[in-house]
Amino acid sequence: MALVVGLLAGAAISACVVDREGAPCDRDDNCPRSQYCDLGNHCVELTPALEANVACRLVLVSLTQKFSECLGGRPQDWLEGIFPDQICGTYLASLAAGRVTYDPMQLKVCRAALFTDACADLGTRKAGRMLADCPLFAGTVAPASPCATDKDCAGGYCDTTSGCPGTCRAFVAENAPCTAADVCTPETACTGGTCRRYITSGPCSADAGPCQPFSNYCNGSGQCVPRAVAGTPGCNYTGAGYFCEQNLNCVGALLGGKSCLRGVGLDQPCTPFTNACDKFSACMTRDGGATLCTPLPGPGGGCGLSPPAGAQDLILACRQSRCVLLSCVNYLSPGQACNNDGECGPLARCVGGTCRAEFCP
Repeated sequence: MALVVGLLAGAAISACVVDREGAPCDRDDNCPRSQYCDLGNHCVELTPALEANVACRLVLVSLTQKFSECLGGRPQDWLEGIFPDQICGTYLASLAAGRVTYDPMQLKVCRAALFTDACADLGTRKAGRMLADCPLFAGTVAPASPCATDKDCAGGYCDTTSGCPGTCRAFVAENAPCTAADVCTPETACTGGTCRRYITSGPCSADAGPCQPFSNYCNGSGQCVPRAVAGTPGCNYTGAGYFCEQNLNCVGALLGGKSCLRGVGLDQPCTPFTNACDKFSACMTRDGGATLCTPLPGPGGGCGLSPPAGAQDLILACRQSRCVLLSCVNYLSPGQACNNDGECGPLARCVGGTCRAEFCP
């Protein structure tokens, strides 16, 4: 991929604003007010001639920079992992069909909104609504009319429970009855058959509302409490026992003491079998015998019961794919039977036992 986010270094990329077109940047706020940071990491003037496909990719770059801040991992790994060509392909098809409008001069507004959004808010949005606050594309589709993604809808969301194309529906209101297939109004979730607001304190119960899953967790006493900061001991790698802040790892030997810590960066030395490497990577012995954080295997690679050669970690995850017993395999396609959202990949979800696309082809 031509874009390499976050690898440019030096004083030229700083919090200060540069004063000339063509200067290096990694975000729009490195550039003067009328310029944006382009795909080559240079400040350029924003004009109405900016093509929609380029603008879409630029927005996804900002989105994945935000993911990196909130969740750890490199922005470029997040970008590859959300299949940007498919997302932008759907938006461009909707633009051609008149389901959305496009205003290139809203690019910087859109990108700034993504960085302003709280991690907890982004962490609970379904995939189709990641760009909900982005005015670059605006939906025109009325309720009960066909749609390809949530962005098409002038309000509410695109219901794809019956397949593609979907139908624009209104969100289910807070405190109203809901089913697992429904989408509750933002900042709420269907819990115990009712759309309830996320909570950040108090007892974890259906009546009280769901514990905010990004910023909080339900502890052993059944209370919704904030996630733990770096250095907190006693965590587990995954599951209910993972109580660390979401941009931290639970680091330590499988049968030893573990603590919430920052993940080790790609190509840096790592301690085998401690879950020390940042997201999208694992500790492996490379050619020459060095033990370094190395990218996770992609489709066709080994994982689970058959990890890749040189693995010095429990390789239970894959890049752009999912681990099934012995190997990394592609995500399920829309319409296939599923057990959970993870099987359907980042652009679909499991609804009623079937993968339903968030971005219809």
